[in-house]
Amino acid sequence: MKQIVKFIIIDVDDPNKVPEKYVPNSSEGDLLGMAESPMSALVGARGGTSTFKLIAQKPGKDYGSVTVLTEQIHAECRPSDRLCFHMLGLDLARKDGPLGKSDPYLVFSRKRADGSEEEVLRTEVVKNNLNPSWQDLSVSMVKLCNGDLRGPIRIECIDWDMMSSHDSIGIVDTCVADLLEHKQLTLQDKKGRSGQKCGILTSDRARILRVPEFLDYITEGVELFLTVAVDFTLSNGAIDEPSSLHYVDPSGAWNPYQQVTVHHL
Repeated sequence: MKQIVKFIIIDVDDPNKVPEKYVPNSSEGDLLGMAESPMSALVGARGGTSTFKLIAQKPGKDYGSVTVLTEQIHAECRPSDRLCFHMLGLDLARKDGPLGKSDPYLVFSRKRADGSEEEVLRTEVVKNNLNPSWQDLSVSMVKLCNGDLRGPIRIECIDWDMMSSHDSIGIVDTCVADLLEHKQLTLQDKKGRSGQKCGILTSDRARILRVPEFLDYITEGVELFLTVAVDFTLSNGAIDEPSSLHYVDPSGAWNPYQQVTVHHL
């Protein structure tokens, strides 16, 4: 089947009122440009990257371009799968001077197919602590690694500063499988300086939360009962009036309501 994907870029004034569907000449947003492509061209593009010229109201005018990166979700992943986990830091480097400690937080980034990185999740800041315990985290598996347990992700531990730019404590490349196995992840100096002790990260709790879907209930033996009824509200009347659909016939004959068959599946 030939499937066409359309990309529409609009300019909105209020980020809280983003229209769900673009309507030409509407006051909800101004058209910046649009492009369309067969799905086959997107999934077959070299490196998964496709660039299209945008078109709009005036033919021949340059409206810029849009670049689309296409990636495949792992076969065993479901869109609703989430990684729920808890992170600890051990012996983190001091970034607030020899007498101070650090105010660390974590940034999780996914590596795209083209080698670029995209921030996915960050923790809160834990003040003045070299062995922090961050709050429990939950993130979509698709958003984090396309559902691939071995898909590369990067964690950066950063020291928060109020008066200056934040300092990188260290980075580590890992994957969801390492988090599930509670491996100790050794942080490396971001600038590649050898001999720098940056500390260790680990997850003491981690699991993949899979929300059951409709077919899961069916295959596990859940029985469904479907009741169908018809309401003749506009024709209702007293039960002792022969013209009423609620009429109770002394002979035992069914009225129209009783004639509606109830099916159980």
